[in-house]
Amino acid sequence: MEKETRFIPGTVVEERAESGETFISGAGVVFDAWSADLGGFKERILPTAFDGVDTSDVFITFNHNFDNVLARTKNGSATLDTSPAGIQYRYKTPETSTGKDVQQLISDGIVEGSSFMFTVAPDGDKWEKMDDGTYERTITQIGRLFEMGPVTVPAYPDTTATLARGMDSIEVVDNRAAFELAKSKHRHLQTKLQG
Repeated sequence: MEKETRFIPGTVVEERAESGETFISGAGVVFDAWSADLGGFKERILPTAFDGVDTSDVFITFNHNFDNVLARTKNGSATLDTSPAGIQYRYKTPETSTGKDVQQLISDGIVEGSSFMFTVAPDGDKWEKMDDGTYERTITQIGRLFEMGPVTVPAYPDTTATLARGMDSIEVVDNRAAFELAKSKHRHLQTKLQG
């Protein structure tokens, strides 16, 4: 159950002042909509994939960085609202430098996307190979939701790693050489980023 991240462009939807306080909200997860190409595959998350998932302690962070915590559901500074369309997050801008900076970036239209970090439950996804050689992944059950929030850049190395791990479980992979090359590039990127 590896952690995965997904970027959802254009989904920080609102900055709103209420009684002198500012709230930020965005679509953290969108249900039943196909993603863009994530590096040889696209995916969708079924509306029932979060059934039974504990969301009582989810962090709201900026750029998936736990040094940039903005809020947390556990203490009530953030709320998550699940609807047929997806999961919306909402938090009050904290009186921290990160909180004020992120609020300004959203207000200026510089930061417009959201993302979330999660694991897929065992046997919680289905892969189907398309005629063009790409794959479609349907996530049927989330294992754990760690965090979500505004982000500036998609986490493509993570999605590439997900492709490598997820496609290993497919019994027939026609283009094994290209697949192994993708995994090798991901390992190189991770080493470079960690170095």
